[in-house]
Amino acid sequence: MYETESDMLFIREPQDEICEIEKTKLYKKLISSNGVKTVEYIRTQRLKDNRQALTWIEAKTTFANPQTGQNFNSQINEISEKFAQSLELFAAVMMNKLPDSEFEFEKFRHIYAEAQF
Repeated sequence: MYETESDMLFIREPQDEICEIEKTKLYKKLISSNGVKTVEYIRTQRLKDNRQALTWIEAKTTFANPQTGQNFNSQINEISEKFAQSLELFAAVMMNKLPDSEFEFEKFRHIYAEAQF
């Protein structure tokens, strides 16, 4: 199975779960009031030793050339900010500090305690 994001294909195993953060109602509510930026999605993945892993996906079709230094630092900073805010949002929902009234993150609760980041 494949997922398409930013015109790029990502392989997805049938048992993997994904949460497209930017499409959740919670994210849309937060971005309108707080300017939150997130990665495209979080994916669960079963590892060979049967543990679960959470992968944070930020898809970029364009990126500055590091040899020229053109916008490289600003793009790294932007990705870092998205990852940090995504992790904060995820943690706030998982620790019941931020209500997920639509249960859009609920599929991650059962793997949260055992997940490897």
